Amino acid sequence: MLRRFAWLLLALPLFACSDDFGEPCTMPDTAEFAALCDNDDSIDSATTSTCVFTNNAQCSTRMCARYLGEGDFCTQACDLALDDPNADCPAAATCRPAADGTGFCVPNDVIESVEPAPVAAN
Repeated sequence: MLRRFAWLLLALPLFACSDDFGEPCTMPDTAEFAALCDNDDSIDSATTSTCVFTNNAQCSTRMCARYLGEGDFCTQACDLALDDPNADCPAAATCRPAADGTGFCVPNDVIESVEPAPVAAN
């Protein structure tokens, strides 16, 4: 019995959740979900094409996100009401609002790929 328990303890790390933040995931392929994530230029595009699916088995947090229509990646929640909402996010990530107003962490490389670079003041 003790031997079986020891093997279980040795095998446990093999089944533990990994840190998959920023890794690719797949959003649902339904018309309803596509309508939520499609960009609508008549509304604030910073939120309309940003969505989070909160029941994705591919992500350890069960959260798969699309930011400004870019990619689908595993993410985690963050609190936009905090003085420093980025404190909830991993390094090299920023807290951004989803369409429903909740916060989620976005890898900075994804943000840089879709947001225009700031213009230097003269």
